[in-house]
Amino acid sequence: ERHIPLQIRDFHTCAETWLQFLFESLSDQGLPNGLLLEVLVHTVTSIASTISAKHSKLFWDILQESLTKQAAVWNDKKTECNSNSIAHILQLMLTVLNHKQCSLLVNPVEFVKTLVNLTGNWPSEVTMLLVDISSAILLSPRVRLPQDLTIVLTKKILSSGDWNAVKHFVSRTLPYSGFEMHILPSFLQQ
Repeated sequence: ERHIPLQIRDFHTCAETWLQFLFESLSDQGLPNGLLLEVLVHTVTSIASTISAKHSKLFWDILQESLTKQAAVWNDKKTECNSNSIAHILQLMLTVLNHKQCSLLVNPVEFVKTLVNLTGNWPSEVTMLLVDISSAILLSPRVRLPQDLTIVLTKKILSSGDWNAVKHFVSRTLPYSGFEMHILPSFLQQ
């Protein structure tokens, strides 16, 4: 018997509703968050393995919308539950980004602008996830950001106020081709 790999090119028409429901469930305190996150990690890993990059825009739009909504909730009421919801969404994003070196990231400029707007006064776990996501994007040979956006992103992270996150970002981005031009000068000014 020969195994023929499945390659899904596009999402089913109900995917938008289904994905929104799943990601919004992360903020439902009545659900077992650990189990839900485990299911969602498996789900996004399967999506990343089967969807083509040119059809992943819907997925990213929904993830970014969920993240933006949760960030607004966090800004209104800084609770551990709200922080955990944001951390879980960021973990899912990182899972997909780590798949084939960010090959599924359709609109990196829009995504990084979303990250820049989020980077700020977060709990350490969220800040570290933002560092990991930013590092993955900067180090990806498949993503090219405009220089001005790269500078804004790195300055936001380096000015996060979380020294452990700053050290982690600097150590993660040492191999980045623009390290000496974009990261090192801002780091030395800290």
